[in-house]
Amino acid sequence: GICETEDARGGRLGNGVLFSSPKRNGRGKNVCVWAREQPFVDEIASTLKGEGIATTRFARAGQGDIYMAKTAAEYFPLLFAVAKANAAFALEQARIISFGHGTELYKGLESLSVLDKVYGLSEMFADAMLAHTRYPTGSGPLIVRAHPFSFGNVAIVHNGDLTSYMANLNACLGKLAELYHRHTGKDPEAFYHDQLKSLVGTDSEMMAVMLYTLLKIGRETDIQLSMRDILSILVPRFENQLTWLPRGSDERTRLERLASDYEGFGMDGPVSCLALITGED
Repeated sequence: GICETEDARGGRLGNGVLFSSPKRNGRGKNVCVWAREQPFVDEIASTLKGEGIATTRFARAGQGDIYMAKTAAEYFPLLFAVAKANAAFALEQARIISFGHGTELYKGLESLSVLDKVYGLSEMFADAMLAHTRYPTGSGPLIVRAHPFSFGNVAIVHNGDLTSYMANLNACLGKLAELYHRHTGKDPEAFYHDQLKSLVGTDSEMMAVMLYTLLKIGRETDIQLSMRDILSILVPRFENQLTWLPRGSDERTRLERLASDYEGFGMDGPVSCLALITGED
């Protein structure tokens, strides 16, 4: 069905499919690497090991340039190691494109019909999947910039233009740096720059990073954010809508508090997004 859609809309440059199968992965996570050459994969594996992340051997998927390994590492140590590993490579060389629980990501610049033959996609089984037939049109066509985007246990596909990208980027990386300091006690400056270099630099990817960050804040700190809160942060009420709510009411107070505490996370621009969140439970 995705291939038929691709043919109808001309999506011949930038395509991908993310499979989610949490029950078949136990509590482990799949680490998916795209690399132009095998030595880059070896370097990534070495960096992860140096950061205390034990993985199985990275095995080549099908006949393509994506390699898969498994790890039992917790999300935050894994995130910190992924940022360090990705920061060492140019976008044209290699990237860890997914490090989520029960997820596998396959993407490229070829059509999905070609990717199917390369990776055997049509023979795979999953509980859920997310697919798209595009790459971000505001940037050059690189494999790592093809959809879907995966960050931790969050995957997204997106159409539109996130005009608030820079504000979102600064706010989100600031929160991730705070979490880094909370977990490691180390100066967050180095992590901030590693994470900045680790990203592929598209507004689509930013949505996955922000959603992941807000989900983790709710789980890893004493701040409890419900999904309703998270959506209120990412898609804030227009000011004129807010003023319609009675001053001092619980809902208005909640929205004003979230807007203040998570300033910079609110998305702006013509945006349509689908998200797939894979839980470990």
